[in-house]
Amino acid sequence: MSMLIQALENLEKQNKKYTSNPNVDFFLISKQKKNSKEKRKILVLLSITSLITGIAVATINIYSYQHTRTIDFPKSPPQKVSPPQKSMPPVQQTNIIDIPVPASYPIEELSITEKEFIPLNQIKITFPNHPIPVEKHNLQENTQKDIDSTFLSLVWLAEESYNQKNIEGSLRYYQQAYNLKKDEDILQNIILILIDLNKSNLALEKIKDISSLERVYEVILYAIENNHIELAKKMLLRYIPFDTNGDFFYLAGYLYELSQNYQKALEYYRKAYFKNQKDQYFMYAYARILEINNEYTQAEKIFRELKSIENLDPNIKHIISRL
Repeated sequence: MSMLIQALENLEKQNKKYTSNPNVDFFLISKQKKNSKEKRKILVLLSITSLITGIAVATINIYSYQHTRTIDFPKSPPQKVSPPQKSMPPVQQTNIIDIPVPASYPIEELSITEKEFIPLNQIKITFPNHPIPVEKHNLQENTQKDIDSTFLSLVWLAEESYNQKNIEGSLRYYQQAYNLKKDEDILQNIILILIDLNKSNLALEKIKDISSLERVYEVILYAIENNHIELAKKMLLRYIPFDTNGDFFYLAGYLYELSQNYQKALEYYRKAYFKNQKDQYFMYAYARILEINNEYTQAEKIFRELKSIENLDPNIKHIISRL
C-alpha cells in the first residue's frame, strides 16, 4: 500500500495536466518603450501700430511673426528600475487676433481708405479653452506609455526582491503593479506570496478576484503541497459547488489522501470519477484509493480499463504494469 501512496505523490509532481510547478512563477514582461517627441506651433499675431496723419490719409503698419515652442516630452527611463517621468501638461493655445487683412501682404499695398479702416477696439479676440485634438491624442498616448513603463519596472523590482528573499518587498511591488493593471498573472503571484507569508485570510479574499478556474486550481494545489491544509480546505469548499468536470473533487481527494484520511479521500475521488469516467487520472486515483480501502474487486476492474487505454500516461502505465 505504501508503494502506491508514494507512487501517487511522484505522479502528482510529474503530471502536467493537473499539477504545474508549484513554485511561484514570477515573470517579467519585457517591452521597450519608444521615445516620443512632439512639437506644436503657436501662431501669434501681435502688435498693431497705427498712425493717422492728416484728415484724409491713414497709414497702418502691421507686423506679425511666428513663434515656435518645442515641447520635449519625457523619454523612457534609462533603466527599468528608474521611475518614469510624468507627461507635461497640455499647452493651451494662445490668443488669436482676427483681422481682415492677411499679414503676408506687402506694406505698400496696404493703402486703407477711411471706409476700410477698422478701429482697434473692434478687432475680435478669441480665447480657446482646450488644446487641439491631435495634441490631446498624443498626450494620452504618452501617458499610457508611462503607465506601461512603470508597470514593467514594478514587476522587475518584485521579482528581484523575491530572488533576494525580500518577500514583503516583493509583495509591495506586485501590489503596486496590480493597481496599475488588473493582470491575473500578477494577482496569482500576490496570492501565492500571501500563502507563503501565512496571510490566509487575505489570500482567501484575493482569490475571489481570479476569473480563471485553472488559476484557482493552481493556487489550491500550491496551498496543499506547501502544507496549508486548512486554507486549501476553505478554498475547495468555495469552488467545489461549481465543479463541473471533477477537477476540484480530485484535488480534495488528493488533500485527504496526503492527510491519510483515506475514507474522505475515497469519497472525493469517487465524485471526481463519476464526473468524468474517461479521465485516466481520475480512474487511477479512484482505483488506487479503492485498493487502499480494501475494495479490491472494483479496483481491479478499473485497473483493467486503464490498461486498455491507448494513450495512457507513461507514469500510470509504468505503475499499473507491476500490478
